[in-house]
Amino acid sequence: MNVSEKLVWYARKLGELPSLVWHLLFAGIYSTAILRNKAAATPYPTVRMLLMRRSGIVIGREVFVHQGVLVVGTSREPPALTLGDRVALGPGITFVASSEPSHSRLMHHPQLQAAINHNGPIVVEDDVWIGAHAVLMPGIRVGRGAVIGSGAVVTADVEPFHVVAGTPARTLRVLDAIE
Repeated sequence: MNVSEKLVWYARKLGELPSLVWHLLFAGIYSTAILRNKAAATPYPTVRMLLMRRSGIVIGREVFVHQGVLVVGTSREPPALTLGDRVALGPGITFVASSEPSHSRLMHHPQLQAAINHNGPIVVEDDVWIGAHAVLMPGIRVGRGAVIGSGAVVTADVEPFHVVAGTPARTLRVLDAIE
């Protein structure tokens, strides 16, 4: 990196500094849900990652989270979402770690009981790529090297190195494993 590239990098980081300081000062008073909503809305990648981590999301190394990624569910233990190393998330993805009709009478309907009370952490293993506006439902695991197409609704586990898409998501192709 030459001197001019370093100066540009430092200038960009300084531009993020006021927002970063503000979020650091006030992150302790916000609830988990508010931190996650602020992370989805912020245009600054550094601030986005910081807010997601502060809200209890486990994030590996070299992860890219695009703007608009929303995590629904406030669980911290176990974490609502765990992202492995080198995961790439497109814009507008929704991770639904908790889904239930909180105060509705449907909550106790005998025919819907198994389907309604659905909560569970979402685990995304290493080297996964998730396309824009995908929706991942509670309690699923996305295997290493998997690709999830844009707009897919993932309702079941995705095997390693599988390419899935559609509503509900189904396997389109199996990739050769890499080391």
